[in-house]
Amino acid sequence: MTQLSFSTLDHRHKKKQTKRERLLREKDAVVPWAVLLSLIEPYDPKAGKRRRPSPLDVMLRIYFLQQRY
Repeated sequence: MTQLSFSTLDHRHKKKQTKRERLLREKDAVVPWAVLLSLIEPYDPKAGKRRRPSPLDVMLRIYFLQQRY
């Protein structure tokens, strides 16, 4: 664990939360990410000769955001 600076701690407590941060926090509380990831993990492409695939959890969250908008 890295030690945080005083400015980081101060900024962390004074920062106003944006709509995007609120939306993502609420979605994390509602959506069972671990269960969904375990269901789709067997179909996730593995790295091979092509470029490395994006992380599965990132792609799942992007998909949910695309469906919302």
